[in-house]
Amino acid sequence: AAAAAPPLQRFAPGPNVFAPGPYRTVSFSYGNLVLPSSLKVGVDFVVPTRPNAPSCPLLFFWTGAAGVAPSFGYSDFFSLVASHGVCVVSVDKISLLDYHALAADAAAVLQWLGQSDGGAKVMKDNGAPATLDARRVVVSGHSAGGHVITRMLQSDGCQTAAAVLLFSPVD
Repeated sequence: AAAAAPPLQRFAPGPNVFAPGPYRTVSFSYGNLVLPSSLKVGVDFVVPTRPNAPSCPLLFFWTGAAGVAPSFGYSDFFSLVASHGVCVVSVDKISLLDYHALAADAAAVLQWLGQSDGGAKVMKDNGAPATLDARRVVVSGHSAGGHVITRMLQSDGCQTAAAVLLFSPVD
């Protein structure tokens, strides 16, 4: 008789990722970024207070309804992620539902985040303790925001991100 297979281990032992991480978080906004589509949007930052950290990975999030849903609706999620050492940046108050234009806008925001006179300056001006690590970028979106992120990745050959995290994406 064959020996019974050992039971599958559902999750590897380790820290509870749903519990707050070791870092406090700081939130701030930049309200007047003009995108290629001529939209003027707000960019919201939630960053960990990581003293002595030269950089932190980035979670770039496009909110639901292709950016119409306000970022504050995700504040608990953003704070939880930031408490684990990840800088979270989201864009909200988009009023355009042209996915191709929004994909170009998303790419423009990511580019702006890496510029010394753009997102990096906003972070420094607001006392953020670290800069964004452009090599460790996770792009994410909820619902139609996931569609925007997917279109952005299609247009750049998936070179923008190290990982993708989509919540209830629609096509």
